[in-house]
Amino acid sequence: MIERGFKEHSSLLVQNVESIEAGGGIEVVRWGLLRPGRMKCFVDFAYAEDQGDVAAVIFDAEGVVKWFGAKKVSFVSVMQGELEALSFGVSLVRHLAEVGADFYSDNLPLVSGLSEGRSPHWGIRFTFNKFCNDFDITRHFVVWISRVFNEAAHTLARWGLTHSCNGYLPFLEVSPHVLTKFLCLA
Repeated sequence: MIERGFKEHSSLLVQNVESIEAGGGIEVVRWGLLRPGRMKCFVDFAYAEDQGDVAAVIFDAEGVVKWFGAKKVSFVSVMQGELEALSFGVSLVRHLAEVGADFYSDNLPLVSGLSEGRSPHWGIRFTFNKFCNDFDITRHFVVWISRVFNEAAHTLARWGLTHSCNGYLPFLEVSPHVLTKFLCLA
């Protein structure tokens, strides 16, 4: 367990160094206050070779991590995987509460397609239209954010690729190195 934890920690350190060097410096990431009575749900998709994983991290109105989860998914394209991540986030929020939520994704074509009401790719048109028909636009809103601001969901999705997960996750099951990404948003 110690060796596995060290490898996870090392891989996160290597990736963070690369992203800092690419960005030209360390950036402070902050997020605004929620609209009253709403939650924030960050979603992302990760894949390696032929397996995919989606993740969602949900914050309550005070900015505290309420729930998070990850699950394995089958996919034929990254766009489909990103839509699966958003669907997963919506399903987690539906089971949590009757309040609205703002969903955050780092996939600009998907978010643009949702705001325009048009599928961003012909290969996911059926799934996209089904999602739009089921999505309650009076209670929920989808927003594009930079990958820098989506580190919590991105890291959890990457972690899920190498771990057993299929829904909500207890804090004790997830690596502390992943959990620290949740705190960067507070």
